[in-house]
Formats: sequence, structure tokens, C-alpha cells
Amino acid sequence: MPENSKISAKLKRVLLFSIFIIPTVLCFAFYIFMIRKPFLENPAGLYKRLNYFGTKQLASNGKDTIYTQLPDFQFINQDQKKITPAEFKGKITVVALICTSCSTSCPKISAQFFRMQKQLNYLKAFKIVALSVNPELDSIQNLKRYSRMVHANPDFWSIASGSRNDLLRFASLGLEIIPANSKEIAHQSNLYLIDKDLHIRGIYDGTSISDVDRLIDEIKVLDAEYRVNKRLKGA
Repeated sequence: MPENSKISAKLKRVLLFSIFIIPTVLCFAFYIFMIRKPFLENPAGLYKRLNYFGTKQLASNGKDTIYTQLPDFQFINQDQKKITPAEFKGKITVVALICTSCSTSCPKISAQFFRMQKQLNYLKAFKIVALSVNPELDSIQNLKRYSRMVHANPDFWSIASGSRNDLLRFASLGLEIIPANSKEIAHQSNLYLIDKDLHIRGIYDGTSISDVDRLIDEIKVLDAEYRVNKRLKGA
């Protein structure tokens, strides 16, 4: 083989090595030292943690902070299923106060809930609860009719109501909404993100596509936080 051909073959091997092997080695090193190592040392540090909303107070030990939690309640959904704190516990839940006869903001909220239902149905511990603020108007039959109209999948989305006292207590003590009077609470555009321990972790405008996009992202963030914590406990 001529000398020039030998040199050319060596250059080709060097070139191929430079193109394929070196980038592979660099990528592997980046993964090990910039992603895997930091994750193993501090998994939670790679995720943004959501804030807590509502009143807070210092625990009796003088160190921990106690945040507002949903109070005790009992509502009935479109399938006559009881909705209690046990239904919320251990799940990420989005709550809204709606009026099934509303023709302005509530249809927009329902449209966003339908979008969330499609995008987040892979999350097994995720629920939507839309509470009707007109219990006298919304019988089980009306709730069922409304759920069909908005295409609510009962596996993810409950349309529920209860006694006016329970609704007022839930809204004022749990969501910290100040009612217009002692007997009535109005439907509203706010959506409330509730974590697995019944704390409020976000408040969003349910009529805003961009704000609901943020809510969807933060549900995923909260889910990731729980998965990381579970992994740490199992380590």
C-alpha cells in the first residue's frame, strides 16, 4: 500500500473517532457528573417546589409551619358518590366553585377542565371537583345532566354539591373565601390546586388559557415532587 494511502486511512480513522466516539464520551460524562450525580445527592433540588397558600401559623414545637387545610365536609357527586376529605387525601385535586346555570365564566371553566381531563388522565392520583354553589337548584339529576353536557369522566371529574352550610364552611375555612353574606357564596373563576395533604398550593384563573396552562404544568411539578419524595423514602 502506498505511503499516502496509509496516511489517508489513518486520517479517516482519526476523523471517525473524533466525530462519533469523543461526543459520546462527552455526553456520557455530562450525564454522570451534571445530571445523575446531582440527582443522587439531592433529587428534590432539581424540582421547583410550589408555594403554600392561605393562613399559616407556627407549630407548638416552634419550628414547623402549619398551613391552612380543607375542613371536614361531605358532598354528593353526579353518581351519588360521597365526596369527603378522604376522597381528597392522597390525591392532587383541582377545585372550583361553579353554577350549572351560569352562561359566562363557568362554561369556560368546564372547557378547561375537559382539556385537563384529556391531558392529565395518565395521573392516577389526580381529581377535578367542581362544586355547585346552588344546592337547592342542583339535584343529583341536574348534576348528572351537567356532567354529561361537559363530558366529565367520573373517574377524574366530579360535579358535586351539598348543604349550603357545608359549602359555606368549605369555601370560607378551606379556600379562605369571604362570602358576600352568611347564607350565600357566589360562583367564581378561580381554580384551587389542592395537594395530597389538603393544602392549597396554587390559585389560577379558570377562564384564562395561559393560566390553566400554568396550572397543568404545576400539577406535573407537584406530581414530580411526590414521586421524588417517595423515591427518597424508599432509598
